[in-house]
Parts: sequence; structure tokens; C-alpha cells
Amino acid sequence: MYYFGSMDALAQIKKYYQGLNPDIPQDAWNAFEHLLEVKTLEKGEFITVPGDISNEVCFVAEGLMALYVNMEDRKMVLEFFEENTYCCDYESFLTRKPSRLYMEAMEKTTLVNLKFDDLQYVYSLGASFERMGRLIAEYLYICISHKSSSLLTESPEQRYQELMQTRPYLFQRLPLYLIASYLGITPESLSRIRKRMLVKAGN
Repeated sequence: MYYFGSMDALAQIKKYYQGLNPDIPQDAWNAFEHLLEVKTLEKGEFITVPGDISNEVCFVAEGLMALYVNMEDRKMVLEFFEENTYCCDYESFLTRKPSRLYMEAMEKTTLVNLKFDDLQYVYSLGASFERMGRLIAEYLYICISHKSSSLLTESPEQRYQELMQTRPYLFQRLPLYLIASYLGITPESLSRIRKRMLVKAGN
């Protein structure tokens, strides 16, 4: 299913999986690899919009995706997904119900996709793939769970500092209004926080 010229993306996802489990049998990997589809999105393209059933779990080989909901014509960002992470609306993917969310490319992005029905087959290839499926599901759950808990338990300044410490590259790759949305604050509040942090750093 993959096209000519996609070998770099496939090598990247293989390295990712080998990091999770270095003992994947080669024949099982070959069967898995031929189910994968490499797709390149231009900035602003979507893989999911409200009303769609999320039918693919996507490995980000290169680029940046955003998962968000539109409220009063504003993007309320739930999560960003960068290189070597998985993305999808996992609730829609698991329940087979229509999504309420958008999944949009924030820059030119290369994805390695696995369809829902193919994933069910992959689980039959052995315990190593079942384990990897569980680890990916846990990763997607932790992303959303951590975001929800941080909004309830941390101040905007704490959320900003954590993002700067753990994912500083997002500030170079995204407009600040999207960063503010992700942090659960207004762009104006983000500007004030950044100014206060600069003053503190100067002292």
C-alpha cells in the first residue's frame, strides 16, 4: 500500500517499533509493513473533521498535527502531535462513532497510516503486536489525560513553563494563538506570561 519514495518513513516507523520491542519476528514485521500507507499532507489539510469516523491510526514521520474542536469560530486545541508520535481521534477510532473533532496538519506532514480493520488483523500476528497496540493506546490516553489534569491543577504559568521545558520547539513551529489555546488561556494572557518570564530571567 505504500508508494515509491516512502522508504524513509517506513524505516522511521520500524525504528520506533523496534524501540518498543526489539524482538519482532521479521516475517511478522513484513506482514505488518505491507498494511501501512504513507501519506503526505500539505499545511491545512485534514485527516478527520466532525462527522467522520476516524478510521486510521497515524504515525507522524515528519511534521506536526493538531487535534482540536471549533467553538465560536475559535480553535480549542486538545493536543499537538509531532514526529515519532501517534495521532488520531482515538475515541471515534475505537467506538466507530462520528468524530466531534478536527485533526489538521499544521505544516507539511508525512503520516504512516494503519486502518482500523488492518489493525485488528495485526493483533493476530502475535503478542508483540498486541503489546505495541496497547502501548500506543496508553500513549494516546496519557496525552489527553495529562492535558485535562493540568488544566485543573496547574496555573497558566506552570503550564507554560512545562511546555517550554518539554516541547520548546512548538513555539518555533506554531502561531502563539494556538499555543495559547492549548494552554487554555487567551493570546493576551500568554503575552503577559511571556513578558513576566522574561523579566524574571533578566533578574
